[in-house]
Amino acid sequence: MLAHISEDGIRKQSLEEHLLNTARLAEEFGKQFGAGEIAYNTGIGHDIGKCSDEFQKRITGQGGKCDHSTAGAKEVYIDFGLLGKLMSYAIAGHHSGLMDSGTSGDVSGGTLYARLNAEIPDYKSKMPKIEFKKIENPPSIFNQKESDGFSFAFFTRMIYSCLTDADFLDTENFMTGERPACKYDFDEMLSNLNKKLKSFQNPQNPVCMARNEIQESCIEAAKSPPGLFSLTVPTGAGKTLSSVAFALNHLKKNDLRRIIYVIPYTSIIEQTAAIFSADDLFGNKNVLQHYSGYDYSGDDDDFNEVKRLAAENWDMPIIVTTNVQFFESLFAAKSSKCRKLHNIAKSVIIFDEVQMFPVEFLLPCVRAIAELVKNYGCTALLCSATQPALNQYFESYGLSAIEISQNIEKYRKIFKRCEIEITGEKDIETLSKEILELKQCLVIVNTKTHAKELYEKVKGDGSFHLSTWMYPKHRKRIIDEIRERLKNGVVCRVISTRLVEAGVDFDFPVVYRAKAGIDSIIQSAGRCNREGKLKNENGEPAMGKVIVFETEEKYNLKLSPFKRQLAAAESVMNKYSSKDIASNEAVEEYFKELYFTEGDGLDLKNVIESFNKGYDLRTLKTQFKTNEERKNRLFNFPFKEIAEKFKLIDDNSYGVIIPIEEECKKLVGDLKSFGVSRNLLRSLQKYTVNVYENERENLLGGGNIKEICGLYVLEDVQIYNDATGLDTKIESGAGIFC
Repeated sequence: MLAHISEDGIRKQSLEEHLLNTARLAEEFGKQFGAGEIAYNTGIGHDIGKCSDEFQKRITGQGGKCDHSTAGAKEVYIDFGLLGKLMSYAIAGHHSGLMDSGTSGDVSGGTLYARLNAEIPDYKSKMPKIEFKKIENPPSIFNQKESDGFSFAFFTRMIYSCLTDADFLDTENFMTGERPACKYDFDEMLSNLNKKLKSFQNPQNPVCMARNEIQESCIEAAKSPPGLFSLTVPTGAGKTLSSVAFALNHLKKNDLRRIIYVIPYTSIIEQTAAIFSADDLFGNKNVLQHYSGYDYSGDDDDFNEVKRLAAENWDMPIIVTTNVQFFESLFAAKSSKCRKLHNIAKSVIIFDEVQMFPVEFLLPCVRAIAELVKNYGCTALLCSATQPALNQYFESYGLSAIEISQNIEKYRKIFKRCEIEITGEKDIETLSKEILELKQCLVIVNTKTHAKELYEKVKGDGSFHLSTWMYPKHRKRIIDEIRERLKNGVVCRVISTRLVEAGVDFDFPVVYRAKAGIDSIIQSAGRCNREGKLKNENGEPAMGKVIVFETEEKYNLKLSPFKRQLAAAESVMNKYSSKDIASNEAVEEYFKELYFTEGDGLDLKNVIESFNKGYDLRTLKTQFKTNEERKNRLFNFPFKEIAEKFKLIDDNSYGVIIPIEEECKKLVGDLKSFGVSRNLLRSLQKYTVNVYENERENLLGGGNIKEICGLYVLEDVQIYNDATGLDTKIESGAGIFC
């Protein structure tokens, strides 16, 4: 029986060899969370449908498409009872993706039951001699009284990850040869980190002393066993190095496997990855950046192919990724997204800017972190200058974050670089006049329209605009120019949307911030007198100024999440009008009020309930008397449905490629000649502006963009302004869209 034939038709892999190889690999992966035997059995059974005559004809080019995944799903479903049902999800979907359970009477529709009820080609008569392993020690979730549907669905996805990665790797090994290994030495990395931290010793001022204290606290906390931790320190306190000092020391102490650094913005990823990748720290070969727009072919080192492959299964020591990539993968159904999940087990996961967790999915995100800590040997570190009130939710899962920084208010005072002043409404005329009176200032507003119209009032030498109407490479070029002007002390006035709010190391003496959530205001304040170098007319240290103002009604964001954040912020501002709204007390109250106001909106898509409904054991025991009846009613999970709903960023925008730069013109030429590829899409990302559907229709109606291979390319480059980016509101035959 054959499993694979090489592309040249010469080499052949037997089915028995492929099943054993996959099973052994899956077992190694599953052992990391106590599920080696279960993972082995999914591997040994996943392809037994290839024993059929129909498949053997197909593989030799003599037959058509043939279902080979259902056979193994049927076998484990029969042999392993309720546990077998979880295994059957993984096997049935190892190519097509995890599917919804459906109901026991399904015979069509792509559900698990439809597959289990399907008539498939005979495979048993020629099946090789394979043996399932007896499952003697089930994982801990099977022994926990509080286990529920969410836990079992999460476990199923982890087993699915073990199987799909093992299957991919063995197939790849046979077809193209074993992929190059990533060799790394955590001892060497820790030695480099210690050398770097040693250079900060013997501090001469309170700021440096505080940074050292925070680092020492992190290293001391690293001696603790795996669990849930938080690190609450102000902007400028050296959070990046301190958190990774905790992670690396903790990893060594507890024999963990990798560090995963999760960040809300890609702009912060590039900055953080650059710090980690430095030759005097961890080195480029040890750090994987993984987000949708990253172009691995752009790496200058010889290791880019290893990184490209490692992005598929996160088999590298240090991963730097986004909230979107991390959490959407944990709720995904496709093998390409789930394949890496088993490599999260026994990791140190650092969540930077944790206040940026999406409110609408807050509870599923918290629940997923709790699962990783409780059942998959992970440590999670929640980092922020404005720590959200998450403990109230973690406590319902038996967890409580241990705060590493025991002197939060002390450090907040030491690192305080600016005063926050709350004012009333400033119309665009008033605001523009104030801006023009200042040599250097940053203005952060809530909408792109406001940013553009305000910029038009102050444009001129030394004035800059930043928004997502500009493609990423263009924005980076402008940001670099702004930094250079700030460094040289020349005129620099910047009008921006919130994209500079976190992760962009600007240092302005004055920052204006349109009213927003308290966390956004404090993050914006981190761009004011960031280095503490501001002096008054007498040459003495001075405070920067952050001015919080109300915008004209026409510039207010209409989205419900923002309106609720603003309402919670205004409540706290009123209460703390004579105090500091950046205090730990005010921040905690803001988040508590925000989360209370949201109520059910913290799990807007009912993710947790949807999974928990699949495991109501008490009701089932009383209503259904036979094991078969219970099996039909237990573990009925909507994997595909939830994967489609769990989108941290609403997928209602369309990318428009801006072919102004020569590299982009060449890439568009490749698109026309060769069509779409994953690497080409990544390369084009840095030249792409996202627009909403009405904006796309407007641009199409005016003939300004053209569809090429399913992508939109700007035809009329005249509507892309070098200062403000893409003009999406030009008149067209399709009408004018606001």
